[in-house]
Amino acid sequence: KGVVAYPDDIDFFVGLGDAMMGIKAYMNATQSYVAALTLAEHLLDSEKIDNMKMLAGRALYRNGSEDAGVQLFMSVLQKNEEHVLALHGYGEALRDKGKIEEATKVYLKLLILEPQNKEVKENLANMLKHEVAMSLLMEHLKGESSAPAFAFIATTVKDYGAVDESIFLFKKAMELNPDSASYCLNLVHTLEVKGDYKEGFNLIKQFCRNNRRQAVGHYISCSQMLELIEPVDNLDKYKDSLWLDRTPSIENQAKHDFEVEEQIPITPDPSLRQYTTEELDLLALFATIVKLAYASGALDIIAKIIHVIEPARAGRQLHLTSIRNEMAYYSCITMLMRTQTKPLINYRPLYVIGDSHSLSPAWRTIHFRGEKRLLYPLLVTGLKIWHLRDESLFFPKN
Repeated sequence: KGVVAYPDDIDFFVGLGDAMMGIKAYMNATQSYVAALTLAEHLLDSEKIDNMKMLAGRALYRNGSEDAGVQLFMSVLQKNEEHVLALHGYGEALRDKGKIEEATKVYLKLLILEPQNKEVKENLANMLKHEVAMSLLMEHLKGESSAPAFAFIATTVKDYGAVDESIFLFKKAMELNPDSASYCLNLVHTLEVKGDYKEGFNLIKQFCRNNRRQAVGHYISCSQMLELIEPVDNLDKYKDSLWLDRTPSIENQAKHDFEVEEQIPITPDPSLRQYTTEELDLLALFATIVKLAYASGALDIIAKIIHVIEPARAGRQLHLTSIRNEMAYYSCITMLMRTQTKPLINYRPLYVIGDSHSLSPAWRTIHFRGEKRLLYPLLVTGLKIWHLRDESLFFPKN
């Protein structure tokens, strides 16, 4: 109705073409874009003419006229190597022909031009799953100054399902800048997606060894945290050493709590200096140790860690900062630990899969079908049923 009522309005024809592309009616989309191109030519608007050519080119390409589409892309790129629509079309053509290295170059250029474009991020994530694409990236990113680029691309592709590639890239960033708590934190969180709490825990230990003098204000340093976690050689084996086999004598033992102190009130204290970004990242890293230990069942080390973290929280509204998620997990686990008891008995597990709420019943015992069972958490941060759709690429699906 719009193109009939306003036959000289380019935007209506473009909108109709976009809608046709959305339902994969590529011939109809081509006709709409060509009409818009004709109007642009009448206006002698060279920028709009090139844009309409690119829209028509993608519709032609997807309708099966691949050569005609590519010719249109190239005609514009010869005039402007950074024309975004032309790069999108050309990248798609290269990808479809299996020219991974060339396509990767296009999507890397697009990432610089359109860092928030979801289509660009998704395509780059898919490219980097190919060894040749990752090798190309390694060739282009060298030297310590490349660390931010590695971290940025790692964050970008993680959200589109390239979890292993994201881990590899974050490790590269850490190799170049081993004193960055931010890179370490993001790498540990990505390992959590894989359920690799042991490696995440070991990475934090290594970070503390390498950066003993880094601290959160005057409250807690890497050196102090290392004293608490260094004795744990292997998080999984440490957890296993805590759980006692079920015997009548063990079951009849008196229960004891873990002696976790009450949380310090966080009533805002305006006299306190605000933490720097680096201090917040380091505090988040320390809080994540608690999360890893609790999710793994290594409860015995948590009380001591809470004792040294709590003073760093006092008088601060950390739930309003960039580390609100880490502090939310930390606060939840701190409260849960006050009602946990030991000895810990290794009953047959009953698994609880879910987001953060899976921690609430964790490591408790219930009677199920006449048998005592241990509730074992399988934490999947960001788990939502809609992430399991076929078309979903979001990392919790992994």
